[in-house]
Amino acid sequence: KNATISEGFWRSVGKGLGFPLVAKKSYGSFGEGVRLVKSMEELQAVEKEWLYAPHFYQEFIQSSAGRDLRVIVVGGRAIGVMRRVAKAGEFRSNIELGGRGEPAVLKEEYREAAEGAARALSLDYCGVDLLETEAGPVLCEVNSNAFFEGFESVTGINVAKAYAKYIFDEINLTN
Repeated sequence: KNATISEGFWRSVGKGLGFPLVAKKSYGSFGEGVRLVKSMEELQAVEKEWLYAPHFYQEFIQSSAGRDLRVIVVGGRAIGVMRRVAKAGEFRSNIELGGRGEPAVLKEEYREAAEGAARALSLDYCGVDLLETEAGPVLCEVNSNAFFEGFESVTGINVAKAYAKYIFDEINLTN
């Protein structure tokens, strides 16, 4: 039997999250499979196009449009942060899409949010994307296979070395 689109579902998504909203495929990198949906008609079209692809929807946080913080967590500890800023006209802040990385200060509440997300998902390594709002951090997503070339060039932190040291120390603790 063919899958069908539940009109009730996509209507409740649109009403619950409001427009614009963010549609994301569950698997992907570099901002691919991420769309800004501006109307019920666009939402219905995304549902139809992505019918057989795992996906989800997020509230669009206008105050953080085109920028986020990428926090790298190794062994449960945030080792650094960078701000990512989208190129003009783009809402996704991915460096691979023309965005740029900037140095940033990791505020304690943002550190706690990133480390808490890694802990909740039992991840030894991840990149946590946080949106900055006046009310504090909003978790955007957690990347269990976060790329770090741009992060290293902005922060000067050797992520591979930190992760290798963590793995080495863990192996030695268990032997």
